[in-house]
Amino acid sequence: MYGPRVKYLAFHQDRPLAAMSFNRATLRVGVRDRFIGWDESAKQKYIERVVCNNRFLILPWVEIPNLASHLLSQSLRRLKEDWFRLYGIRLFLVETFVDRARYTGTAYKAAGWKCLGDTQGFSKEGKTYRYHGSRKTVFVDVLDPRFRKQFGLIPDLRPLHVHKAVTGRKPSMMLSIPDYDPNLLEACGIPSQDVTSISNMLEGYLDSYRGCYKRIEQKHLADTFIKGMLSDLDRKSIEPVALRYIGPQGVRPLQMFFKNSTFDDEKMLGTYQAQLAELIGDENGMINVDGSDFPKKGNNSVGVARQHCGILGKTDNCQAGVFVGYSSTKGYGLVDRRLYMPQPWFTEDYVELRKQCAVPEDLLFKTKNQLATEMIQAVAASDRFPFRWIGCDAAFGWDRSFLESLPEDCFYFADVRANELVFSDMPTMEIPVSKSTGGRYNTSSALF
Repeated sequence: MYGPRVKYLAFHQDRPLAAMSFNRATLRVGVRDRFIGWDESAKQKYIERVVCNNRFLILPWVEIPNLASHLLSQSLRRLKEDWFRLYGIRLFLVETFVDRARYTGTAYKAAGWKCLGDTQGFSKEGKTYRYHGSRKTVFVDVLDPRFRKQFGLIPDLRPLHVHKAVTGRKPSMMLSIPDYDPNLLEACGIPSQDVTSISNMLEGYLDSYRGCYKRIEQKHLADTFIKGMLSDLDRKSIEPVALRYIGPQGVRPLQMFFKNSTFDDEKMLGTYQAQLAELIGDENGMINVDGSDFPKKGNNSVGVARQHCGILGKTDNCQAGVFVGYSSTKGYGLVDRRLYMPQPWFTEDYVELRKQCAVPEDLLFKTKNQLATEMIQAVAASDRFPFRWIGCDAAFGWDRSFLESLPEDCFYFADVRANELVFSDMPTMEIPVSKSTGGRYNTSSALF
């Protein structure tokens, strides 16, 4: 045990009966976090007000009916006062974990604790999480019923247990299939013997986005497609992914998920950003912005048009995106993204196609540089990613309005075009005199 902690011994006259201890709460517990209703920033702020009952022992020779639940109730009455006296912190929740293979948590149930569900079977090792497979049942007891109102928290009231998938394999079975792209494993330096643990970690990671979906079926379909993107399939589009992991009956549901299904995209992005920032955030970090293009054969995909395609190095049929990344001495990753909608998509010729692609009616045309500006400003306003530098290539560096829109309290490295004209010394600017009339040129036609 380390950090803030309180230990109790229970006696009857001079004979010891039991021992228990409380220390700081576990950082990541999915079912508890959903029960409380906090996001990553609120958790960092209030996690110190949650404690964990990490030890509870009744000596083996003690046989007193209902002793365990009685001691739990008595200890919690003292814990609130003792913790505040020792550390100046007022607690609002206490948690504990019960080994499913050995106990049922009867004492906690009898003491009025609430069973939230099970952990995913991961433990933290350094900055990563290792799957050990020993799932624990999570119990909590609310010490201050008013805590949500005080902190502005809204709990996720949907069922906490995992439902069976509607079609095809169970999600956990599907994720455990070791059919990852061998080139991807090699590029990431992952040995083949670690594939099983990767599957378990993937399942736990995807479960952190559970609260972003309105229905559990949505999560299963999303997990299926992500597994397909990591697989060894030659074509990683909707139909081949659905056929492999769900079957013929899964093609239509997966198509409808991408076309019509609604989920909390902003919450999903926030969850991802919070996890990434925790891993690689650094005050000397750097934000990077760049474009990336995707060749397309058809003309019905949203935003597709004949435009410059960086991957092909020429003008061709493609979709274009703008991406913001973040890098530091701790690592790097993508932070945000926008699909570039070419200007012809806002004309009358594309009215029907906009409807088919469910393009928002209030969407306005924006240049790639305007999209980049919006994303950089949003990242800076979120305070998730501390940064000192901003980097971009000439597609953004030539644009003076883009450079002027960057936050003032940072430095930028901006590439310029090869034909950019620069002065080694600032020249004197003046309007030339007309030799024919002796007057000055019209300022609108003057060349500097």
